[in-house]
Amino acid sequence: MSLLHKYKLVEKIHADSRWDIYRGLSQAEQNSVLIKTISTSMPSKEASNWLKNEFDILTNLDFTGVIKPQNIEVNHDSLAMILEDFTGENLAQFLSRLKLTLNGFLEIAIQLADILQELHQNQIIHQNI
Repeated sequence: MSLLHKYKLVEKIHADSRWDIYRGLSQAEQNSVLIKTISTSMPSKEASNWLKNEFDILTNLDFTGVIKPQNIEVNHDSLAMILEDFTGENLAQFLSRLKLTLNGFLEIAIQLADILQELHQNQIIHQNI
């Protein structure tokens, strides 16, 4: 079964050796979602276990700055995690659009530090920072 019957993929917003992340549209609710799928280069069982674990961790976190998972879906012979879409843009795109002032930099740095503090208080270490 494919996700395409439930979600319309709008754009790929990230890709690396392990994950592909898309912005999509839920066909039922007509709302925007993020869809994290396993890249074909990562072993399926390991990646599926990793994705399930990430879903469980995110489900149990409830504070500002952490994206909320909605569901785990079967995607062909693999899994995909459906997440809320906060309609932000990645930091590299943001920085390429405008010149960041010192105050702007400090605001972002403080927000990131606050989020990291919350994660660490919950014994979570983010590996992609």
